[in-house]
Amino acid sequence: MSFKRLYITRHAKSDWANPGMDDIDRPLNERGKKDAPSMAERMKQMSYQIDHIISSNARRASDTATFFHNAFPDATLNKEHQLYHADIDEIFQTCVELEPEINNVMLVCHNPGITFFANVICGANVDNVPTCGVLVIDVESSDWSSIDMSKFKLVNFLYPKM
Repeated sequence: MSFKRLYITRHAKSDWANPGMDDIDRPLNERGKKDAPSMAERMKQMSYQIDHIISSNARRASDTATFFHNAFPDATLNKEHQLYHADIDEIFQTCVELEPEINNVMLVCHNPGITFFANVICGANVDNVPTCGVLVIDVESSDWSSIDMSKFKLVNFLYPKM
């Protein structure tokens, strides 16, 4: 049986300095701007591969995705509105729609959807996926369009304060 690899990543720490700003427009704060490239570099050092990155269209998520794209420049990068505050079904649907030749994909999105996905789909026992946390998930399938939710296995959980 072949496997696909899914990295579900929570956006890095965002800036709340302007409380009147629309949620979708919030940028990263200084810690977020340090954590995202640091996590991307850690993943490179661990020999992880990323072919494709799909980010929520929220600024904090797309800025986080850009840091990962800088570390993995051969990956393609797209933004999807359906990942903005996505729930389990929307995250799963994003996976099902992936092209079969993509083997290693990163989704950059938000809580609480990410934590629910880890616990419900992967059987993890995670209280909270922190900002810039990455769930490394193996999916038993050769084609994203035929993936089965029962075949998702959490193999690593990375976060900045490890």
